[in-house]
Amino acid sequence: MKLIKIKILTVISGLLTLNGLIMLFLGLCNQVDKSTHFLTTQQAITLDGYTDLTIFFGVLSIIVFGIIFFASWVKSKQAKAA
Repeated sequence: MKLIKIKILTVISGLLTLNGLIMLFLGLCNQVDKSTHFLTTQQAITLDGYTDLTIFFGVLSIIVFGIIFFASWVKSKQAKAA
C-alpha cells in the first residue's frame, strides 16, 4: 500500500512539474511577443537603480537560504548517524 501511495505522489509531482514547465515556456513566448511590440512602437524599458538592487537582494537571499538549508540538513544527517 505504501509503494502505491509513493507512486501516486510521484506521478502527481511529475505532472505538476510538467505543468509548471509548460507555463514557463508559454510565459517566455509571451515575453518575446511583447518585446517585439516594444521594438515596433519605439518604446524602451527603463530600469532604475532600485530594480537592480531588488534583483540582487532576491538572488542573494535565495543563496543564503540554500546555504542555511544545506547546513541544517547536514547537521540532521550527522545527528541521525550518531
